[in-house]
Amino acid sequence: MRHLALIALLLAAGCRDFAVDAGEDVMGRPFRSFDVEPNVPFEMGVGDEAYLTVADLTITFSMVFEDTRCPVGETCEQPGRAGMLLDISRGVGDESQIILQIPGEVATPYRLNDFVQHRQERFQLLSLNPYPHADTDQSNAVYSARIVIDR
Repeated sequence: MRHLALIALLLAAGCRDFAVDAGEDVMGRPFRSFDVEPNVPFEMGVGDEAYLTVADLTITFSMVFEDTRCPVGETCEQPGRAGMLLDISRGVGDESQIILQIPGEVATPYRLNDFVQHRQERFQLLSLNPYPHADTDQSNAVYSARIVIDR
């Protein structure tokens, strides 16, 4: 039910920027903060913060707002998709958000996924784990994303 409220909020906000507080601890896992380089894929979990030095850009994995990928072990009419929200910050007062998505039933890393352009950088979601399984409840999943930033 909580996820439905978050999705409704995202849809109602459209392209408007709004803050999403991931909290101080996600599923018992402390946040990580680390540097990344352009064109080098990296992994991050919900709440983690990556810093792209060359662009003075901070990226925070806010949340997974959708995961309708067809579970392993099931047959679906549609492959579904998963979507995540990234907060992007370039200093004080210059904050925005982007959505990255990945289709279901694709081998990862999925390099055919579209890039999302944000100013000079292009973001690509290569994978989002864990992938849903038919016999597993995803409501408490601890997600990690593999992302690459092209500059």
